[in-house]
Amino acid sequence: MEGADDTLSLVMFSGTDDKLTVAAVLAVGAAAMGRAVNVFLQYWALDGFRADRKAVR
Repeated sequence: MEGADDTLSLVMFSGTDDKLTVAAVLAVGAAAMGRAVNVFLQYWALDGFRADRKAVR
């Protein structure tokens, strides 16, 4: 397709582990294929990446 944009853009609303894991898999897969990746975090998804919310095991 001529002039196609190969950028993957993800908009995350939920910060649950299962949804964040799926987004990470999609982002890493697209980056491995040479595509640019944009991840937009909103609401609870942004909360999932806060340093004081991460559980260290």
